[in-house]
Amino acid sequence: MIEYKKPELQMETIQKNGMRFYCTPHGDMPSITTVLSKTQSSEKQESLQRWRDGVGAERANEIVQLACENGTELHTLAELFLKKEQMQFQNFNEKALKSFNSLKIMLKKIQDCTAQEQAVYSKELGVAGRFDLIGTYKNKLSIIDFKTSSKIKTLKDIDDYCLQLCFYASAYNEMNGTDISQGVILMVADASIPQEFIIDMTDYFPELKNRVHKFFLNTRND
Repeated sequence: MIEYKKPELQMETIQKNGMRFYCTPHGDMPSITTVLSKTQSSEKQESLQRWRDGVGAERANEIVQLACENGTELHTLAELFLKKEQMQFQNFNEKALKSFNSLKIMLKKIQDCTAQEQAVYSKELGVAGRFDLIGTYKNKLSIIDFKTSSKIKTLKDIDDYCLQLCFYASAYNEMNGTDISQGVILMVADASIPQEFIIDMTDYFPELKNRVHKFFLNTRND
């Protein structure tokens, strides 16, 4: 059996030109979320702008902020649950608690947590990030991510999430000599049962490289 290592690297983050970078031993590297955000298709960018125009900038910012807060609290609750640590539920908002209670049935399927909330980077890609969890899911070591949503999603809707997981697996494998290829996205939409997406991340690596190349090409030309 392969002995998987736990990355212990701590990396600070900084802002450059409104973008998030990690301070790695090999220089400052953009975060994977920044890379994907800056290289979205024109269709997605236009769709997001139509939504912002429809609800108004102030309301859009408020919705995004609330979604970020809910997602952060859900991640904290999941982390505490998997570590079997005591949780002070009064410290969390009602929406996050509802999402967590829906997600618990999926969390109970996770075994042998190898690492949580660890920073990783890839010298090959020149990108860094922080994953949610590496653990065994349905008898296979996997990169696992927790997501919240305002509505039920299909696999086509979450291609950037898949690319994000592909990066985490690639970076972790590069740093530790492992061969993780399965990604798991556990998602909770408002007032619905949790969704489970299990993906083979080798399918996403070519597109990941394309998006990273596009990001560095665009930033050099700015």
